[in-house]
Amino acid sequence: MALAQPPAAPESAKAATPGVSGTPAAKFYQPRAQAPGLPRPPQIRGAAVLLVDVQSGETLAALDPEQRLYPASLTKLMTAILAAERLALDDIVTVTAEAAAVGETSLALKAGQRISVRDLLCGAVMKSANDAAAALACHMSGSQAQFATLMNARAAQMGLRDTHFVNPHGLHSSEHYSTAADLALIARWFLHYPALRKICAQEQTKLTSLPSGQPQQVQNQNRLLKRWKECIGLKTGYTRQAGNCIAAAARRDGWELLCIVLNSRDVWNDSRSLIEWGYKNFCPVTPAAELRGECQVPVRGGVEPFLAARPGPTAAVVLPRGSDDWKLEVHAQEQTAPVASGTTVGYLSVSVSGRPVQRVPLLATEAMPVKPRLWSVAGGVWWNVLLVLGVILLYAAAAKNLGARRARLPAGGRAVDCPGPSLVERPSGYRPRYTGGPGTQRRARRRATRPSAHQLPLPAIQQAPRVPDRQAR
Repeated sequence: MALAQPPAAPESAKAATPGVSGTPAAKFYQPRAQAPGLPRPPQIRGAAVLLVDVQSGETLAALDPEQRLYPASLTKLMTAILAAERLALDDIVTVTAEAAAVGETSLALKAGQRISVRDLLCGAVMKSANDAAAALACHMSGSQAQFATLMNARAAQMGLRDTHFVNPHGLHSSEHYSTAADLALIARWFLHYPALRKICAQEQTKLTSLPSGQPQQVQNQNRLLKRWKECIGLKTGYTRQAGNCIAAAARRDGWELLCIVLNSRDVWNDSRSLIEWGYKNFCPVTPAAELRGECQVPVRGGVEPFLAARPGPTAAVVLPRGSDDWKLEVHAQEQTAPVASGTTVGYLSVSVSGRPVQRVPLLATEAMPVKPRLWSVAGGVWWNVLLVLGVILLYAAAAKNLGARRARLPAGGRAVDCPGPSLVERPSGYRPRYTGGPGTQRRARRRATRPSAHQLPLPAIQQAPRVPDRQAR
């Protein structure tokens, strides 16, 4: 879709007559401060600007941040992000004919050359070389068109609603656009990678993987690096249709601010004056340091009724300088066990003069497991399985113990107690005697009730009739 010309500023914000077509409609614009009662931000010559805190993304000043404009070479920030996510700095890229044919600002790459990813990133970010960005794109996706699809998918993941890419370098196309708000989020992602931070902060470097016949020394196009010691990058851009653009970042006392300026006649003064205004009128506050102790968050079904939570150690809130009536309010949200450490369990509201200005997430500082319960459907499948396994193990242990006891007895035997003194009166060395098994005892009882052989009456002896003795002869 073709973009409309930048909108004219309100009459109160104009300081000159409207400009010609293709340039900002007024010579100066007045950004709006996001906090009431502050001095007005300095007037600028950009059509759209946004000043944010790098860490939290809090907006400090803005002018038409949602207006779709051409981003020019700020597009290369997204190209560098995808390269940092998918490639190693030492990887070697073979330059394709498509990449070598990209014109305007370039490294004069030739098809077939093998260049390191680091050198291509330095060329794309520092010198804004279009062929370097195209070489990275073709290496990752096969062509610039396919890489644009990848860029748009990544933009959707970031939550960008007003950004559409058609190439990896930012040369003009009516379908290639973004906004100051979206570019600020892309720039914050860019600063998330230490390798990219280091590259964009260099004033110059040497591309060692380039052939010796080509210029290897590269100068950074960001003039703020030389003019302003607090500047840490990031990227400049220009096309005739987009005008001059910049994503500038600075660090002062460990606090980083980012400024996006689009279609400006003086990007250097616009960006620096806005960042200086931000440092003068705002200050960061760390809730973790201001909050005494830890918050207690209720938990249902846990081993403890509460768990401890605190805001992240690096979470910061940007407040107007001199704000004495600000306060922190804890909003804990009841959780259901289990809860993992680091889970968001609520938020911390920061308000100034009773007006909420920002929320900071509360993170659990410890894990909270589920409280064990007996057999029940509500107890959970795993607890029921553990209970059944416990019963099985106890039964197996008892059966094993009984089997071992029986193995110590004679075959078919069992231990019986002998009649005698009670257990209390028995001596310490007393042991029961062992007899035969049940069959042996039954046979013994039958024998005991049956008279033995010597107890039976003798049978009557029948004597033969006495034969008279023969007479002696």
